[in-house]
Amino acid sequence: MTGVIYHGFPKRLHHVVPHWIKPGALFHICVALDREKKQRLLTARVLALRLLDSAKFYEDQQQYHATFRVLTPDHLHANSVVCTRSIISRIIGDWKRFATRKNRVVW
Repeated sequence: MTGVIYHGFPKRLHHVVPHWIKPGALFHICVALDREKKQRLLTARVLALRLLDSAKFYEDQQQYHATFRVLTPDHLHANSVVCTRSIISRIIGDWKRFATRKNRVVW
């Protein structure tokens, strides 16, 4: 039996919520820093508070709800409920662009 070697994910994932997913379904999302660039740790107190506050603000303005967030030094995890048939990559991408512009974080 020959094994298939997986060479990694594409740089950008495009996720459309499938028609068979019911509104209110829970999704696990992981967003990582660009590890090729020297950056502050996401867990640095001021940056961590800014990122979590901006995620909460963005959540209040959009059609999703994050039920759980964890920051690690180089990535974050969220369990999120997308309330509409929105494109998940658009929701996350918009927040990442905001975080980059306001906090100079490179994903």
